[in-house]
Amino acid sequence: MKEKNNNLQKIEQFRLDELINEILMTFSCCGVDYALVNQSFTWCTPLHAHRYIYRFYGNKNQYCYQDPYHNYNLIGLLPRFCHLSEIAVHAKAWQELFTPEHSKYGDCYAVSYYFWGDTNIHRFVLYFDNIHNITTLYLRFIDLYHTLNKLVSHIAPLVTKFFDEFVIYPEQLSSLALPPHWLRAHKHKNIQVEFNLSDKEMHFFTLLGQGITERNELAQHMNASTRTVDNYIQKLKQLFRLTDSYELFEYIKRYWLLE
Repeated sequence: MKEKNNNLQKIEQFRLDELINEILMTFSCCGVDYALVNQSFTWCTPLHAHRYIYRFYGNKNQYCYQDPYHNYNLIGLLPRFCHLSEIAVHAKAWQELFTPEHSKYGDCYAVSYYFWGDTNIHRFVLYFDNIHNITTLYLRFIDLYHTLNKLVSHIAPLVTKFFDEFVIYPEQLSSLALPPHWLRAHKHKNIQVEFNLSDKEMHFFTLLGQGITERNELAQHMNASTRTVDNYIQKLKQLFRLTDSYELFEYIKRYWLLE
């Protein structure tokens, strides 16, 4: 277990302070964790040395192995946004993490949020030391996806550099068993499956979700003509039964927030 603690010390080398501080100030939280989840592995770590780092990732702690959001086969069936205390109801060990009897840091309030990026899923946990501070998260919720997505490109090099230190393979996971009502029907795992979108259509959908709506910019990202962009927009409007482009853009923006 000493190896785990030594790995946590390497977090100081991430050098994400400026970006993390922006998140802490924007949402009034006091800690941020991240997990890259795909079919082959899960790479998960705190992104800075926050006050709850050793409680959740320290010695003899199975939290990161039990977290169902670290399981690629489960995460798409789980709520995109939730309070982890709701999951803790189903695990005694987790209850002790959130409301420990003896801790100088007191209770912990943790919120989970994830979004898709091609074949990977980006999952974040925001920690709050005061339940009233979560109000800021709800007031600024419209900014959550774009703020966290901006961080992803800066995390990518860290996944390569510190891969072995924070990787978990599927066979190592022992995900918590959750009641059936927590899981959505598998066909609703993501919108590409539900509406039978092609990879190019899903790429276009993702660009719109990132707030890119200008035709020429979309065409450049898609390596296509503006006429093709218009065709994609028209098809998606028909698919979602919307009458104009503004409605489509707002629908997709809301989808990327909460589905």
